[in-house]
Formats: sequence, structure tokens, C-alpha cells
Amino acid sequence: MAGSGSSGMNSPVGDAMSDRRARRIAVALQGGGSHGAFTWGVLDRLLLEPDFEIVGIINIASAHGLVASATKAAYVAAKHGLVGLTKVVGLETARSPITCNAICPGWGLTPLVQKQIDDSAARTGISNDEAKARLLAEKQPSLEFATSEQIGAAVVFLCSPAADQIRGASISMDGGWTVQ
Repeated sequence: MAGSGSSGMNSPVGDAMSDRRARRIAVALQGGGSHGAFTWGVLDRLLLEPDFEIVGIINIASAHGLVASATKAAYVAAKHGLVGLTKVVGLETARSPITCNAICPGWGLTPLVQKQIDDSAARTGISNDEAKARLLAEKQPSLEFATSEQIGAAVVFLCSPAADQIRGASISMDGGWTVQ
């Protein structure tokens, strides 16, 4: 079982209205069909109906669950919260067949990121390839996007018996972003 991320949370700390920022963080961790709500919902169901062998809960966090970037206060706070939630669930379910881990990808070529590349290319008069290379060079030393296939393979592994003792971990898939 995997829960995904949220978007539209870019603003510096001083520019975001505090109630708006708090709402975004709350939605990211508790409601609105997002990743944190998914984890809570799965746990509620599993604890009420414990007739299962092994269950892997995989939260898709972000490199921003491990490190910060300017102008992303609410997003970074929400992703750090998701990583923290993953650790607590991993600890509290350590003696059960439930595992809970997080995958923390760096840049992936999503429609939102593609729009950022397109906008940057148009704004600066460079090719899309150059805009993509510049975007990746800002954070991701591998200069390659994390792919959905790579993330999916990590989810499959984390739900396999080989990962039964991996609990509450945050797995970086960020091309070296968080090791700098």
C-alpha cells in the first residue's frame, strides 16, 4: 500500500499566511485523501481487522522530508511530518506483521515539473533540455529524474519478505540530493 504526496505548497515562511500554511500541513498529514490520511486510514482498518499476514505501508514523502529548500515552508513541514509519522508507525507496529516505511524521491518528471522546465526555457530563451539540466543541477547530482518505475520497484521490495525488518525507514531515491 502506498500513499502519495501533495503539491502547491511553495511559499517562503514570511509570505504564507499562517492559517493557510497550517491548513496545507493539516491536509497533508490528516485529511483530504492525501498520504498521511492514507496511513491513518490503513492503520485504523488493520488494527480493527487484524486477519492478515504481512502488510507494508509505504509513504511517498520527498527529499524535502529529509532536507529543506527555501520558499517551501509548508511542503517541507508536511513532508518532515510524514517522515516522522512513518517512524512512529514503524516503531509502534514493530512486533506486528505491519511494516511502515517512506520513500523520499528527489526530482521526478511530473507534469508540474515539466511545466517548470517549460516556463524556465521560455523565460530564459534556452532549450527545454538545457532548462531540464539546470533544474537537475540545482539539487540532484545524478542529473537524472527518479522514475515511477524505480519508485515502484522500491515499493515492491519494501513490501517483500526481504524487507520485513526494515521498519520506520526513509529510503532516499534522490540521485544524491540529500547526501551533499
